[in-house]
Amino acid sequence: MIVFKRVPVSYLLRTNKWYILYILFISLVTWRLSELLHIESPTVLLPSMAVFGTVLSIVLAFRTNEAYNRWWEARTLWGALVNTSRSFAREIIAFLNQTNTSLSLDELDGEKHHFIYRHLAYINSLRIHLRGQNTFSEELEPYLEEEELSKVGTYRNVPTQLILNQTVRLKEIYKTEFLNGFEYVQLNKTLNSLYDIQGGCERIKTTIFPRLYTYYTTSFTWLYSSLLIISLVDEFDWQTLVIRAMVAYVFLIVNQLGTYLKNPFENKDSDTPMTALCRTIEIDLRQMLGEKDLPLPLNPEKGVLN
Repeated sequence: MIVFKRVPVSYLLRTNKWYILYILFISLVTWRLSELLHIESPTVLLPSMAVFGTVLSIVLAFRTNEAYNRWWEARTLWGALVNTSRSFAREIIAFLNQTNTSLSLDELDGEKHHFIYRHLAYINSLRIHLRGQNTFSEELEPYLEEEELSKVGTYRNVPTQLILNQTVRLKEIYKTEFLNGFEYVQLNKTLNSLYDIQGGCERIKTTIFPRLYTYYTTSFTWLYSSLLIISLVDEFDWQTLVIRAMVAYVFLIVNQLGTYLKNPFENKDSDTPMTALCRTIEIDLRQMLGEKDLPLPLNPEKGVLN
């Protein structure tokens, strides 16, 4: 996620240089052709360009709004994941106590550690799963025992399997009367909430933004931006060039925003900062366990929080 307070010019040039170069190229070609062909009569493009630009503005606004809704829903779901993770850890720590079990304090602490660290593996596996990466073995190693790590690595959907493992272990504990009926039901509700969040993220990931809508919008944006420059062929001067180039640049950038925002799990600069949110959850949950040696929160790198 881009977190610049003030977006530097160097970042804009780095990310939008091809748009700028294209506009300059079309401008120079138009100027050169006007000189070679000695075009002096007024162009007939200007009235049509006004109508074209109005219609395209409406279409781009609708597309950008729909793309932002997808981006915001993704951020909302991960915000819910943060809160649900805290609730799960709170319930595990509160429910697993010596008032309803013969286990020693060290054994109870071991159970709490396994549940919470398996949950840390879950949130990180969800991040990896949504980004389409294949780094489960390396990134989940600090949180899972070797046997469980090697087993879940064979599944296509690792996050789903980790929640199942939590459920199976909860059932075992419930049968030994370490948990009462209310506590068992409450923990299962929390695990179901995690599945709901995961399902929402997977829906955004797998539901493709309508291809034809994206194709036509992008095509018409590039066409309009090009024609806008070409339409100044009979009145080429620097003031007109700068103004129309800026208008063309705005249309191209708005189209680019819609393209970036519609897929919030692609590990781009504009994506949901899942890595940073996973680190926030890890710090909170490990503090709840009473640990002191904690990782530091992730800071933005060059204005981007991953």
